[in-house]
Amino acid sequence: MRLRPSLVSNYPQISLLVSLSKQVLCSAHELGHWYYMHPTKMMAISQIHIFTILALFPAFLHAPPLLRSFDFPKAVAAQPPTIVAFLLFQVCYNEIWFPYN
Repeated sequence: MRLRPSLVSNYPQISLLVSLSKQVLCSAHELGHWYYMHPTKMMAISQIHIFTILALFPAFLHAPPLLRSFDFPKAVAAQPPTIVAFLLFQVCYNEIWFPYN
């Protein structure tokens, strides 16, 4: 329900009513998220996402041929810097799991 600004400013009771209705609508919206278990579902999805990253990264870190494919020298590919390997892993991981982003 849209009210003219002049009508709301001239009558404080209407302003209070509009303010309360916005608060009730916002609260009802947030309760709907809890009712449909959106926070729980998002937490589960986040846990699965983190688990896959932590499970797949060691395989990437200890795979010299894979790191050599990014033109690293043999010495560096044998003992890669962890941050560099993780950044390359993230690039590959995002391309595989999120190809349309």
